[in-house]
Amino acid sequence: MPAKDIDGARAALRDNQPTELIGLAECAWLDVKEGVYQLEDPVGAEELVKDSAAFANVPSGGLLLVGFSTVREHGEEIIAELRPVPRATVDTDRYRKLIRERVMPPPRGLDVGWIDCGDGKGVLIIDVPAQPSTRLPHVVPGPSRAAKVSRLSVAVPVREADGTHWLPQQELQRLLAAGWTATGGPSEEVLSSLIDKAVSARQEQAPPRPTFQIGQGDPSWTRRFQEVATAVRAEIVLGTPTGEVYSEGPGVVQDFHGTDGGHGWVLSGLPGHKPVIVDDQVWEAIREVGSGAPGGWALDAIGFPVLASGVPPSGRVISSRANRIELAGGSWGSGYLVRDRRDQRWRWEPARSFSLNITRASRNWTAGPKVPQLRLRAIASLPWAVADLAITAAAHRNLQGTLPYGKLAETVTALSLHRGTEFRPGTWQPGQTGQSRDRTGYVCTISAPDGRPALSAEVMLALPNALDSSVVTCAELRVEDFAIWSDALDLTSAPSVGPAWPRLTVDDLFWIFVAAWHTAMEVLPAVVDADPATVPPAGPPVVELRVSAEHSYGAAPGQQHLLSDLVDLTAWGSSDRDRLTEMSVTVTAPTHLEPDDRQILTRQAMVYMAEAFGFLNASETW
Repeated sequence: MPAKDIDGARAALRDNQPTELIGLAECAWLDVKEGVYQLEDPVGAEELVKDSAAFANVPSGGLLLVGFSTVREHGEEIIAELRPVPRATVDTDRYRKLIRERVMPPPRGLDVGWIDCGDGKGVLIIDVPAQPSTRLPHVVPGPSRAAKVSRLSVAVPVREADGTHWLPQQELQRLLAAGWTATGGPSEEVLSSLIDKAVSARQEQAPPRPTFQIGQGDPSWTRRFQEVATAVRAEIVLGTPTGEVYSEGPGVVQDFHGTDGGHGWVLSGLPGHKPVIVDDQVWEAIREVGSGAPGGWALDAIGFPVLASGVPPSGRVISSRANRIELAGGSWGSGYLVRDRRDQRWRWEPARSFSLNITRASRNWTAGPKVPQLRLRAIASLPWAVADLAITAAAHRNLQGTLPYGKLAETVTALSLHRGTEFRPGTWQPGQTGQSRDRTGYVCTISAPDGRPALSAEVMLALPNALDSSVVTCAELRVEDFAIWSDALDLTSAPSVGPAWPRLTVDDLFWIFVAAWHTAMEVLPAVVDADPATVPPAGPPVVELRVSAEHSYGAAPGQQHLLSDLVDLTAWGSSDRDRLTEMSVTVTAPTHLEPDDRQILTRQAMVYMAEAFGFLNASETW
């Protein structure tokens, strides 16, 4: 639904739907630009600061958008078309810092975001929320059109209808006179002289910067910020605040000047956690790593750095030497900022967790004319903040050539080898997904001597589409028919009790899940990007491990085997579930894991799954 007001416009931008703003007219709360601000030019920098401060002086706040064209209709500028600007020309952090440094007082809650529109282009969003009346008006240095900002002259930008203007000198004098007189300020003559100097001066003198106190601007954090700042004085030189405390993402922030030309610091507060002092290089790394979040709201997505509650105030410093930093409070859930040992680049990793949430792709690629009796699969959803993904012809060939020597093929062979017969998987042929630039898949089958299929292994990958914004991969093993597999194994003596075929064991499930997980999370994504762990995320990666009894061989219509008919689950004890036909667990974890880590996590996930489905005596030492 097209946006009609500022709340609707903000909602559309949060939902990554900038086209819903087409048809809106520029007004007191909306200003759009077709081209980026030229911040290297003093005039461009002044224009950005002026436009941002003007919205801070509007009761409703406002939106400043770069990446649209307009047409003139009936005296109004109407948004006509989305015209994304190159991402390489927009440094969101520079925009943010310039506004905070030059607008006095800095607007609270200011957000500079980015919507990715593909092809390396997007829309720049500067969202200025409504400001407390006690902070009005917001002023900026008087325009000088010079690289050096004037520290003597000031000006007040105001938004009127669809234009931004300077508050006239006489109006500025009237407002100041009213306020100063009410507080016993200077006389009219003295005030007139001061106003004249403030508005007209173009001298390049630089008086001292305005002084801000630690914690100023948010009384609920003042004492805690001051306590930490005092405690770390022996460890670091914090410097002085560049402005007041302001809201950002899930918490509040106060920036500090660097000393002697060095780096600065950020004092951050997250509700439910003690304040943390963060090197500004690390803070910018957090912004960069989370820049793939919808709307570019990095801190909203990945959260703030946190330290254990037992760390004393004097130790609540995260320096640029840190290599692993815990993050909390973001919409992506708990995670870590991790520095890669190879190239020193930062990346985000989710905290490891389990759930019973069925993923959106859980049932992908399960339809077909031939339904297997048992299906074991790992299906991964990888939200990637990368546009124009494609699978090349060479990547298709490389995958097909690699699969016969991979862990999945090895595990398929081992299933029969452990039962006394060695079967080698056949060749890997194109599977049910077909082959194209946005999808791939291969399948191999183990058949009985008479050609009837017994076991199959298949891998599938699909790139993002209109229905799913994630890269989706799947690796699965199917027992097509236990009786055929039993014949192929030449098992001459059937058990006296239970099914007349070789049921899988809990240990079989474990090794199949380990191999399928590795294939889905590392092998298949590498078809698209050689190093999947370094791809900027747009959300946490998850993998669902699922085992399901899907077909009963020879049974009457509507009937099917239970899991206990096909898998020996006695290693977990018994369950209170009478007719259990499937089990699954969803794991949130980093894309890349060391082999030992993956095995440990698979065991933990399987026990979590078993307990959730009634096997209360399950343990990791089955």
